Amino acid sequence: MFIFGTIYFGNALQGAKLILLEQGLYGNDWSAFGAFVAAPIGGLLWGFLALALRLTYQFLDAKLKGHRFDALDPPAYLDNQVEGAPEYAVSDEIHSNPQEGLVTVDHKGKFF
Repeated sequence: MFIFGTIYFGNALQGAKLILLEQGLYGNDWSAFGAFVAAPIGGLLWGFLALALRLTYQFLDAKLKGHRFDALDPPAYLDNQVEGAPEYAVSDEIHSNPQEGLVTVDHKGKFF
């Protein structure tokens, strides 16, 4: 909203005041409407930018270490669901391999 307000008014102070809607919702201009449109669009843009930066870091980290890039793969435990098993993992269903740095769960987790 600050960026939109600064561009709309041409003044950083007015853009900062738009965040608090000091001029009210029913002003004589489109600033309040623009702020309510800019806020969700800006949030989505920042979210996708953060996703892109995180995936780029994970991709470069995997390539530098010689590992497979698996950030976009579904969790392995979703493929091996056990019929009649509880929704959450118990201690005998969790397997770890310290040499490879892997921890696997035999079936679906509690929240997924």
